[in-house]
Amino acid sequence: LITMIQAREAALQPIAEKLRANQEALASLLDASSPDAAAVGRLLIEIRGEENQVGEVARQAAVSFEETLLPEQRQRLQFVRQAAQVQPAIPAFKTVGLL
Repeated sequence: LITMIQAREAALQPIAEKLRANQEALASLLDASSPDAAAVGRLLIEIRGEENQVGEVARQAAVSFEETLLPEQRQRLQFVRQAAQVQPAIPAFKTVGLL
């Protein structure tokens, strides 16, 4: 597990650094009195790509983690995922006295 976490962090670090630098550059451009629209667009596209890369690394890490689980543990994880989807509705049910 520690190896998987370290591998994920190692994969994310260069992406996160580039993402942070591009976000700072975008903020600087947007703070200018007359931002260069082409440069803003280019940075937005790069930022979007980097965000997608971060998501892909996270998905790959989750898959690697799941592959280490026993079938019963996978079932529990699936239950937790389903509960997380329903969780936002719980306060509404409590408000009307259903829970």
